[in-house]
Amino acid sequence: MPRYHALICAVCGAEFHAKTSEVRTGRRFCSRTCMYQGRRNPWDTKDRLPPVTSICIQCGTVQDFYGKFRSVGAKRRFCSQRCHGLWLRGHPEELHQWRGGSVRYPYYGPMWRDRKKEVRDRDDHTCQDCGRHQFRPLLDVHHIRPLRLFGEDYEQANDPINLVTLCKGCHTLREMHLDKELGTSNMPPHVPYRRRWGELHAKAKLTEAQVAEIRARYSPALRNGPVLAREFGIVNSNFYAIIRGQTWRDVEPLPIHQPRLL
Repeated sequence: MPRYHALICAVCGAEFHAKTSEVRTGRRFCSRTCMYQGRRNPWDTKDRLPPVTSICIQCGTVQDFYGKFRSVGAKRRFCSQRCHGLWLRGHPEELHQWRGGSVRYPYYGPMWRDRKKEVRDRDDHTCQDCGRHQFRPLLDVHHIRPLRLFGEDYEQANDPINLVTLCKGCHTLREMHLDKELGTSNMPPHVPYRRRWGELHAKAKLTEAQVAEIRARYSPALRNGPVLAREFGIVNSNFYAIIRGQTWRDVEPLPIHQPRLL
């Protein structure tokens, strides 16, 4: 028969009986409820470090961090991402991406969609920096003087004189070289924007003169497509893409679709 010993609970102070094996393992609580309550107490052991208190600078919420989270609490300034966002609205200079202007989300106005279509039609769906002609996906419409510098006056910001059609790559380049103070492009005029298609492309196998010669010599009646493809060193799929105008659309003469003879 096991031998029982009388012990005092470390939480509620009630007397309880425990086996010899439980006494050897250090049982101190009379029940699971007292055990959970005793383990949740941060001051249960003498060697435990005191918590680090963090106060949210936005809403004032107080949070305590214990154990391995003490280093997190020492650096924490906000209780949540929402408080962080609300605080940045009042202190935009603390954000490394802020470049001045209004901190509100830019409002382009109710006619922005029609104005973009008007500018793309004016520029003939052509990038004004590199000359790329593209319909799908649609090209971007860029504000030469940033919208944020106009404040609430979106009508003046969306003046067609202040808008230009750009492709994704050139639009990114303009934003990268945007002057933080004047809001104008500070890229030197003698430095051309990078062109990534045509004969200047790193993987281009043809020149504009060769593309024009291919379109001039091709005849559906003669069925000389594979012969010309081998002569110019390209595969048949790329050859017929040139003939159909899917590629090299800015090279004259444009392809003329003729009825194929059977």
